[in-house]
Amino acid sequence: MVRVRIKDIFAGSRPWSLPMFIATYLIGIFLGMTYFKGLNVYMVMLIILGAIGELFLHMMTNIINDYYDYIKKIDKLNNVQEKRFHLALHTELKPEEVKNIALILGSIAIFIGIIIAILGRPLALILGLIGFLIGIEYSAPPLYLKYKALGDFSVIISMLLLSLAGFYLYTGRISIIGSLIGLPIAILIDDVLMANNIRDIKRDNISNIKTLPILLGYNKSKYLYIYLIILAYIILGLLILFKILPIYSLIELLTLPQSTKIILTSLKDRFDFLDVLTAELVLNFGILLIISLIVSYIIEI
Repeated sequence: MVRVRIKDIFAGSRPWSLPMFIATYLIGIFLGMTYFKGLNVYMVMLIILGAIGELFLHMMTNIINDYYDYIKKIDKLNNVQEKRFHLALHTELKPEEVKNIALILGSIAIFIGIIIAILGRPLALILGLIGFLIGIEYSAPPLYLKYKALGDFSVIISMLLLSLAGFYLYTGRISIIGSLIGLPIAILIDDVLMANNIRDIKRDNISNIKTLPILLGYNKSKYLYIYLIILAYIILGLLILFKILPIYSLIELLTLPQSTKIILTSLKDRFDFLDVLTAELVLNFGILLIISLIVSYIIEI
């Protein structure tokens, strides 16, 4: 294998997207803390191991997605944004070597899952394996979820599993609450994909693949993108109303100017960088939600 620098692997894993996933994981952790007190060294160790495993898992997912996009001739030098580092396009690695790097990262994530299981959270390994399979099958055979307009479904499911994993790691319990807490941010994360796919409708059509925006058409996809942003806030309000989230989560209203700007930009049909702007909204949304859970935890001690 051609020598490849660790920083190249990291750059090729779309590092701008990783904080969104960590935020989703931490939301589950901090929700667990509001339900069950008793943070200790053991819990901190589990939380750190889970975060590391999560990072490796999504690095794998992003890199193997690039591999299959390259193999299917979707990603080419002339259509990949300059700031987007692509292991198959911008290094001397052979395509199969890129794939192997992705699988090594996924294997490390599974190994960490085994350690967590041995430390007393056995179901974490099962959740990790499900996440591994969804990450692989997002773009790999035999399911090819991304290319059959099922990418949005797999993204939302994986994010719900991620918040559930965080909740389980802290509490040792599997609960629907652990998934419900992740629903608003899961919808917003899927909207990052939606913005990307709307922008790439013409390119993806030429590549003979199917995404949800291709099936719906540009106008319906644009309004679905907007409706999903609104839906995230509606679900947030319902979670607060039914006391699944603390009242302090109303701090999310601080993101309304940002989401309003994004909606207005989409109405002007300016999708070129809207995936990045949506990712920034997701990160701010996640940070504020975590802050609200931390405040709830401190006040109720």
